[in-house]
Amino acid sequence: MKNLYTTGLITLVLSISYSAHAAPATGADHAAPPDRSNMTRIDLKPQAWQVRRQAFALAANTLRQNPNDDKARQTVDQTVAAYNKNPISYTPMEAMEILGAIHLHKDGILKAMPLIVMEAVFGWYDALQWGSETGQKEIERNERLFTRALQIGGGNKAVNDWAELLEKDPQTAIRIVDEGIARATRLHAKDKTAYDHKWPSAYSLERTLAVMAGKPEPVVNTPNLPSARAWKEAVEYVRNFYIPLEK
Repeated sequence: MKNLYTTGLITLVLSISYSAHAAPATGADHAAPPDRSNMTRIDLKPQAWQVRRQAFALAANTLRQNPNDDKARQTVDQTVAAYNKNPISYTPMEAMEILGAIHLHKDGILKAMPLIVMEAVFGWYDALQWGSETGQKEIERNERLFTRALQIGGGNKAVNDWAELLEKDPQTAIRIVDEGIARATRLHAKDKTAYDHKWPSAYSLERTLAVMAGKPEPVVNTPNLPSARAWKEAVEYVRNFYIPLEK
């Protein structure tokens, strides 16, 4: 496991972003922080999943600097073990980072990709139901939900490996994506997911503007779309994202 901590987790630390809650970067390999003297600090209360996500990244950062740190290793090991036991107890954003940091290195793209696709379907379904328009854009573009595990697990090489598979063996790529969608669909039909589906509400310009104005954060109680429609749109979007050859 040590090699995993010194590869995937390093990439996780360098790529993960927490917006207003970002932990300060450390180490000589990071650029000097920008001048924030004229910037307004906006404190957004993190949701429970964000706190858990940050704890995993901070433990990974500690291991990057000190691979012998037992406490940090325990945090990472426990997180990975808990995900392996019950993947659907973690938000898709957390899951993408665990899959990229650990599973993609250990199992390879062919074995990890169905899980990545499964989490992408859950993630976009949640975003369509509970995310604002600005939140959906942030999840897709800034957080790179669909390529996050690949970027963390192997950077451009992992992305290129998937593109090469699409070109040389499209039927295998289609089978892998369909397997991930099928896994997600079975769990969705049984209503087995145990994480907070409203996690996309953490992303939105509206939330930031409310806090800046001293107003209460907007509370999302009603989904944007009916469940069946959101699921259908999420499946189609994810399938077209990972298999653009079929467009």
